Amino acid sequence: MDPQAVGDSFNNVGFSLPGLAVNLFGRGFAQIAPFLPAAIPLAIYDFLESLDNLESAEVSGEAYNVPKAMLVPAGLTILGSFLGSPFPTIIYIGHPGWKSTGARIGYSWVTGVAILLLAFFGLMSTILSIIPLVALLPILMYIGMVITTQAFATTDKKHMPAVALSFIPLIAGFVTLQIKNAIAATGGTLDYQALANTGIPLLGWERLAGGDILVGMMIATIAIFIIDKKYLVAATYSLITGVLAFFGFLHATQIGFATGWQVAIGYGAMAIVLVAMNYYRSHENVESVT
Repeated sequence: MDPQAVGDSFNNVGFSLPGLAVNLFGRGFAQIAPFLPAAIPLAIYDFLESLDNLESAEVSGEAYNVPKAMLVPAGLTILGSFLGSPFPTIIYIGHPGWKSTGARIGYSWVTGVAILLLAFFGLMSTILSIIPLVALLPILMYIGMVITTQAFATTDKKHMPAVALSFIPLIAGFVTLQIKNAIAATGGTLDYQALANTGIPLLGWERLAGGDILVGMMIATIAIFIIDKKYLVAATYSLITGVLAFFGFLHATQIGFATGWQVAIGYGAMAIVLVAMNYYRSHENVESVT
């Protein structure tokens, strides 16, 4: 905790209510273009993560109305934008973890009211300066362990390799971030070729980590259908993933035409191989039921 930061945070203390920011919309649209490559993938990620969290809740025993559960955060995000908020509202991760600790609807209400009051009185920066980040990380680690356990516990044993495969893009993202932060901390220059020459394929890790959540979902889906010997379906998902990569929605840091064409070629080649596998010894491509 930094005493100076805590002291400075009290400059924000005071009661204030949000005001309409509709008058800023015109200026915002004029300046939004540079941020679209980051905003669009983030929106897609938020949408799919909310779906994942609903699925996680259903596996835990609570089935929610999906359209309603998705529309409420979307509506609140739009409402928040009229009040000047740049932050999207999504369904929070970790339903099994919160459930295991006894949290129910009251937890959400208390959390929401507490944050609302802190924001109204300008105390958010004070709280963030007092509570260190390391105090919050154990909670996230616990939630991560619970949902990881759930993923393996509720998955058919034959599909567990696909679940493990889905972690690889996330690991790539972690490795990429650590390497870049280490280089920045030492004041060095990022040189992909020099790193590759020393056995650190950072560019490859970076490509793999682009849109890590979405990439993990897609490659796990492809793997599941390969395990089930549904090669044509797996080939279809490979082509879809390749198209997304081609336009930079996956395996890239920005959206654009032919942004990820190299990766797209790889997925296209995978699709061709999968189609060939479907017709090679086709009599064996039937899953036995015992």
